[in-house]
Amino acid sequence: MKKITISFLAGFFLLCGVARAQTASVQVVGDKTETKYLQGVLGIDVSGIGVDITDGLDNFVEDAYSAITLSAGVKVNNQISLTGFYQFSSEEDKTTYAYLGYDNYLYEKTTGSFKAYGVDASVYLPVSEKVNFIASAGVGYYDFSVDFKDSFSDGSYAWGTYEEDHIGLRFGIGAEVKLAEHIALTGNVRYVFLDYDDDTDYIENLAEFGLGVRFYF
Repeated sequence: MKKITISFLAGFFLLCGVARAQTASVQVVGDKTETKYLQGVLGIDVSGIGVDITDGLDNFVEDAYSAITLSAGVKVNNQISLTGFYQFSSEEDKTTYAYLGYDNYLYEKTTGSFKAYGVDASVYLPVSEKVNFIASAGVGYYDFSVDFKDSFSDGSYAWGTYEEDHIGLRFGIGAEVKLAEHIALTGNVRYVFLDYDDDTDYIENLAEFGLGVRFYF
């Protein structure tokens, strides 16, 4: 089912790009028509992210994060953009307790976070003069890290770090509202399919909701 969904979305975005590429964005200057081909794009987004954690690890590690995403790239013909991104999450703590028997207790604190970078391609579909619908697809590298410290009632303790890396396929939809010629507000939802291995991995997928600002130049 996952492969079918990915194939469908990838095909949809490709068809949208081909269809939109048939129409050029133009500007009229006097009695001349001038095509504006390239624009630079800078962006910043603040997101809420839910992480799908399997095999009961979500009982010990936080699965909800906030994140900041920085992006930069180019927009072609006011229709298609290609941007690189860097994303880093908040550090989220979770504490659990366990009774081990014979008056011995375990107190465990974990701190989870992740970083990601990659590239996205987006297609802009005009809804009105100031509003665009946006469909995007991309790929990213995700680095998850969990620091843990186990403290026991007898005074002993243990600590360490668990790390998990993934390649993720990113698919999103959203909207852009132009505030001025070079500034726009954006909102988007995105789902990330990670290269999850049921035998060795704990982190399966990500769901993201974000709000941001775009600067065009």
